[in-house]
Amino acid sequence: SVSELLGYPVEVENIIGHLVNCFSAVFKLRYDEGDIKCLAMLDALTG
Repeated sequence: SVSELLGYPVEVENIIGHLVNCFSAVFKLRYDEGDIKCLAMLDALTG
């Protein structure tokens, strides 16, 4: 797990938040924390 790799506890929400921020920056999407439309779009992309 990520926690074991880093050697300290990591919350899934923190990882997902950083990934969404990076994804939105790369694809120039506007993302506000808790934006349901953005999260729904990302969910649709994962199939």
